[in-house]
Amino acid sequence: MKLSTANSYFSKYILLRDAIKQNNQYQAYEFVTCCTCGKIMSRFSKNSHAGHFISKGMGGSSGVYFDERNVNAQCHNCNKWLQGNGVEYFLFMQEKYGIAIIDELRRKHHLPRPHSIDEYGIMYREKYKELKKKYHLRK
Repeated sequence: MKLSTANSYFSKYILLRDAIKQNNQYQAYEFVTCCTCGKIMSRFSKNSHAGHFISKGMGGSSGVYFDERNVNAQCHNCNKWLQGNGVEYFLFMQEKYGIAIIDELRRKHHLPRPHSIDEYGIMYREKYKELKKKYHLRK
């Protein structure tokens, strides 16, 4: 499996994990909130990203690239144009997970990935399917 395919399943899973439950059954779990600016957008939109707190571009061997704690729903503007909107992302991570997890992710970032790309792709394809089933979704 290619990295892009594994990343696609991972991103779909993260966006569904972070989706907002709606009272309207036709829009249930369609929207996500950017973890850094609060913008609400469709999880199907090109503007919704699975943004990394510690990105590949920060050096290291990306030992946290597929760590679910390191990735959250983020808008295109914050993820790309603001390069992750680091200050706001740190505050979000601090509130959600605490400093101990942030420190753990920083240490793990310099370690190799614990699984192969194929293993991640298969794992997140299945986790995405299970979450869709749990929420009774078709897409």
